[in-house]
Amino acid sequence: MRYWVDAGDNCRLFHAERYEQSKSLPDLIRGLPEGKTKCYVAKNTNYMVWRPMGAGLGGPHYQVFFDLYRTVDATPRLVMYVQSAYVKDNPLKAQRESERPFATVCAELAGLIKKAPKGPRNKAKKKKGR
Repeated sequence: MRYWVDAGDNCRLFHAERYEQSKSLPDLIRGLPEGKTKCYVAKNTNYMVWRPMGAGLGGPHYQVFFDLYRTVDATPRLVMYVQSAYVKDNPLKAQRESERPFATVCAELAGLIKKAPKGPRNKAKKKKGR
């Protein structure tokens, strides 16, 4: 077993299977702007993408959680930071209910468009539309 200490002074263990899965990360991330990879809102500026690993939506899938934020530099830019990625044997359907187009997420964070309001007004609109 291989261990190392990360930047936060936490002891980490190398996991060969997770490493193999991580090789698909570049394609998943490249698929976001093209719409090939769906983006889901997790919490705050945390988002998720996933890839099924076989038998349909209820079967295991590879989940990737990432943060996306705008820098405060003279020339602001958006930065994506992958927080975690792993295979989940029993995925939660609720995690796939908050789909958002990646372009919309980026435009909101960049300040190009306003975020959709949250709260009673927005919920009332949703009920009318059902």
